[in-house]
Amino acid sequence: MTNLAYWIQPIIRYDLGDSALSRADRCPCASLLPAIRVAGRPDAVLRLEAADGRIVTVLPLTIGAIVDEIPGVRCSQLVQADPISVRLRLDPETGVEVEKMWGCAIANLKAYLVGQGLANVAVVRASEPTERSARSGKFRQVIAKSRGAQRAGR
Repeated sequence: MTNLAYWIQPIIRYDLGDSALSRADRCPCASLLPAIRVAGRPDAVLRLEAADGRIVTVLPLTIGAIVDEIPGVRCSQLVQADPISVRLRLDPETGVEVEKMWGCAIANLKAYLVGQGLANVAVVRASEPTERSARSGKFRQVIAKSRGAQRAGR
């Protein structure tokens, strides 16, 4: 999709990795136009395994809201290590109490996961800093392990 209403040249056929699904029903807003449901970027959705074997999806925006609002956190990055553990990377602001910031971030993230039925998922403090993708140069707040790799690791 692209918006052709702007005067600048649109980038057409540029793959952002986003996906959308056509809705079979009408839009709840009563529009007569075809409706879609945005599925997001499949590589940025965490699929974590609960203790009972259920797979629970966690969206990247949720993680950002939980961790990045902590005083002293410049930015965060969550890396899925396997179906039952995640590594948290933090970029602290200058002059912040780093240990206090880390403690709050891990406690908030763990509390959220418990609320999602993921009490068994470990949150590990990563020693490495946040990083950008080597391929695209983009900063990804969540780096999810691919579904194929998850199945192979089981």
